[in-house]
Order: sequence, then C-alpha cells, then structure tokens
Amino acid sequence: MRASTVAALLFLLPAVLPEAALAAACSGEACGALTSSADGCSWTNTGTKPVRLAMSSAAAGSPVVMILAPGEMFKAAAAQCAKPSGDSATYQASFAVLRAMPEEKPVVPVPKAKPVAVVAAAAPTVAAVATPAVAPAPVAVAAIVVPRAKPAPPPAYPPLPRLKPAAPVEAVAAVAPEAAALVEPAAVVATDEVPGCGEACGEILFKVVDACVWVQSQNPRPIAFEASVGGKAVKLMLEGANGAKADMRAAVLAKAGAEAGKADAAYHTRLHDPFQSAGPGIAVYRVRLGSAEACVKGREEITTFAARFAK
Repeated sequence: MRASTVAALLFLLPAVLPEAALAAACSGEACGALTSSADGCSWTNTGTKPVRLAMSSAAAGSPVVMILAPGEMFKAAAAQCAKPSGDSATYQASFAVLRAMPEEKPVVPVPKAKPVAVVAAAAPTVAAVATPAVAPAPVAVAAIVVPRAKPAPPPAYPPLPRLKPAAPVEAVAAVAPEAAALVEPAAVVATDEVPGCGEACGEILFKVVDACVWVQSQNPRPIAFEASVGGKAVKLMLEGANGAKADMRAAVLAKAGAEAGKADAAYHTRLHDPFQSAGPGIAVYRVRLGSAEACVKGREEITTFAARFAK
C-alpha cells in the first residue's frame, strides 16, 4: 500500500471511529437523527424532531437524560464519550413528544346584574254579587261532655309555719327645726376611758410555762396589765418587747446553762416565726402571774383583766 493512502486513512480514522462507536452503542428509533463530534463527547440533533437522549456508563454512575431540540448540541463529560472499545457508554435515543401548553385566555369580568324591581300585580276587582238569603237548616246539637275537675293537691307535709303578722309601724312625730337645734350632741369618750379590757387587750397572750401562767406581749410599747384572780387584784407592768435584750439573755444562758434562767420572774426572749424560718424570731416579753411558789396555774383562775398602753 502506498504511503499516501495510509496517511489518508489515518486522517479519516478519528472521524469514523466516533460515528461507528455511537452507532454500535445507540438504541432507539432516533439514533439516525444524532451526529457525534470527532472526539465522541458531543452530540447534535440534525433531525426535525426533538430527541430524548439517555446515556449510561459504569464510570459516570447514574444515567443522564436530556431533550435535544432540532439543531441543539449537547457536550458530555469524559466518562460518557464514545470510545471504540467495549467499555464505552450506552445511549438510547427516541423522539420526544412534547405536550402543547394550553393558551391562557384573558379573564373577562362579568358585570353584576342589576336587581329587578318586583312589581306586585294588582288584585283583580271582583264585583260583589248579591246572593239571596238562605235560611240555615236545623242542625242537631250533640251533648258536650264536660271533663271532671282534678282533685286539689294534698297539703305539704310537714306543714309550713304560719307567717307572723307584721308589727305595726309607729308614726314618728315630725320635729320642728327649732327643737332639733336645741338637742346637744353626745359627748365623745376618750380612748383611755373606754370601759372594758382596754386598747392593749389584743396584745396580751396567756401562756403556760413550767406549770405557771405567764402574761406575754410582743408589742414594743410598755403595757399596764391588771387582772382579778380569786377576788384579788393583780397589777403588772410589761416592758416593750426588745430583740436586743432577748439576744443578750440567750447569750448569758448559753454560758451559764438553761437552769439559770428558771428563777427569773420576767424576761425577754424570741419565738419562732413560722413565716420567716431564716430570721432570728419574734421578740416577746413575759411576766409570771404570781410568785414561783404560788403562781396562777390555769387561765380559768383569771376572772377579768384589762390592758392599756403605759404613757
């Protein structure tokens, strides 16, 4: 073979191989409408219908599907190029049927219909026709059955109490303005002269400690206390409750012992506050009612008592 013939075949070989590889690997009725490029990596739809081209290869992984319009070209990746060897990609070409989109029609507003006025038809006038008077025929009157009356309900049991008659209203004589002006107002009683227990009575609390009744107050003001015990008058002066004195006594008892405070006839102390668990407590002042040997044992021995704030 001549050298010029061999050179011509080698020149035409790159253009022939992709077409042959594409023809061998393509399946479908639209393979003839596709033309491959010289490197086997691009395809052109030379037909007159759109072509659906699906390519799949082991190197590319998932298949690639596209629609080529007439005259449109697609360039694929290197793994999807047509090769003369057996490991080239496979192709499936078919004519795509595109559905025509419906044309959008302009929306024409519909005018609102005007309400139709309803005209009432006039009633036809009927002329009164005189009819001759006809005597009514005798009708047999049937006996009317009257229902029996229901018995009255029995009285309620137990019987309801009888209402008391209203008291007569006495007529009040009108007082003349001159007589009303002569009436003097009632005198106002001072607070210290109020009869009974006294204004500090609510501050007093009786508490039994060591089998003796103690008079207790948590008010910071001093209170004069007086009671009647067994027919005898007992008078006490309660100091105002003081938290500092209560803390000082607690510190002394902590060193000397709790037994040292039992001989006291009156003392300051603190009580637990249920509404404030973290606080030191409520300061109170206590006085024993009577001596240690002859003290009042119970609240029932106190006949009356009075309490007033000391001035």
